[in-house]
Amino acid sequence: MGTFSVQATISHPHEPSRCQELFLLVDTGAAYTVIPEPLLEALGVHPTAKRTVTLADGREEVWDLTYVLISLAGEQAPTPCLMAPHDGMTLLGAVTLGQFGLGVDPLGKTLIPVRAPLACTCLSPRLCLSAHPEGTQGSGEPGWAPRNSRDPRHRGPLASGPPWRGCPEQPNSRTPLQGAACCAT
Repeated sequence: MGTFSVQATISHPHEPSRCQELFLLVDTGAAYTVIPEPLLEALGVHPTAKRTVTLADGREEVWDLTYVLISLAGEQAPTPCLMAPHDGMTLLGAVTLGQFGLGVDPLGKTLIPVRAPLACTCLSPRLCLSAHPEGTQGSGEPGWAPRNSRDPRHRGPLASGPPWRGCPEQPNSRTPLQGAACCAT
């Protein structure tokens, strides 16, 4: 499927007139956008924190982190950015892609708009609901309560209680085995 780059403009977060156009290699495996330190220094951007990074060969290093304004796909937003060594690559990482609501079309080698999930993304309105034997809880149907219910009888994934199983249509969801009706229709 290959790799591809996109054109973007980065600028100093408090002085947008200090900017630089560049091409960023799209890398969904990279958490952060990465820009070589000399480019960032030329914009007057300074490190604000440090992050431990794992390189492709498995080595770990501590790199400086900063924030830049980035213009991409007709929008502009501040984004965290790792300051790469002098000979480092420029990468567009997953955090920045998420901030802009963009995903990757690997066959078309383009960025595409994606919806941002804010909650359960199951396909059925009954998915990711937990059954309560005590009666109507939340949705108006007997025995059902939303997963985010504050009802103390509802046990979320971090609460103690019964063993959990995953929802077959939403592998990251979890519901109790006893009395569960996740994915029931």
